[in-house]
Amino acid sequence: YVVQGCSMSKVWVIADLHFGHAKVAASRGYASTDEHDSDLIRKWNSVVRDKDKVWVLGDCAMSKRHLPKLAALCGTKRLVGGNHDLFHLEYATYFEYVVAMKVYDKLEPLPVVLTHFPVHPYLLERFGGNIHGHAHHATVQGDHSALYLNVCAEHTDGYPVELVDAAHTLHWNLMLGHNSAVP
Repeated sequence: YVVQGCSMSKVWVIADLHFGHAKVAASRGYASTDEHDSDLIRKWNSVVRDKDKVWVLGDCAMSKRHLPKLAALCGTKRLVGGNHDLFHLEYATYFEYVVAMKVYDKLEPLPVVLTHFPVHPYLLERFGGNIHGHAHHATVQGDHSALYLNVCAEHTDGYPVELVDAAHTLHWNLMLGHNSAVP
């Protein structure tokens, strides 16, 4: 429902930006970290608006000197900390808040938990699924794979994904019994 001249804000997710990480930039097909970082910023800003909220599911920058690139990203940013997020005090400048995980228990069609690392299936009994990062090109395999959706930049072509679309993909994965790609 949209009132003329007004629109609802959206919630987005993406993981593993890795600003300033030469090996990740090369693995994603970029000639340099500057090219990589600029392209991620361009892609982000092509879909996210200032009124939107974006959950970064860990590993946003590889050193303090790359943190200012976060200021170029539209929207209100929130961080689920990852294994490379070591600059705790400095994040207050760029993120509304930083958490270890985020639960969306009222999300339709199913509740989800946002994390950097995929969580153990036992922990997902309360939730419909886990939207995560960390694994880069890989996906969770095995009997419980339908419970997981990897939103690393490798899986989203560097674009943030709307949270509701990610939840719908998880819902379909569960119905079909397998792990499919992000929307």
